[in-house]
Amino acid sequence: MGGFKLITALVVVLGVLLGFFGFIYFTKNATAACPSGERVALKKPYALNSGYAYAANLLEFQQISDAMGLPTRSRVVLCEDGRVLGPAHSQHDEIRN
Repeated sequence: MGGFKLITALVVVLGVLLGFFGFIYFTKNATAACPSGERVALKKPYALNSGYAYAANLLEFQQISDAMGLPTRSRVVLCEDGRVLGPAHSQHDEIRN
């Protein structure tokens, strides 16, 4: 009977670990599909800012983009390959690193 309890305990621990790491994986990698609405294609080449940050000049969005005093003003959604990039309103240093 002792071997059965050990196997049961190992199966439970394995299930908990798989559940935990599965949750972490899907939370990190699951992104929403790009919503419908007006779309603007960014023109290449994109200027490398540093790290993971690239820059694209979109003067037509200047009046609705986030700004120093309005860090969550923008309602623009950035998508790549049909998936939303985010999180929204990220600080430039967070993106670079």
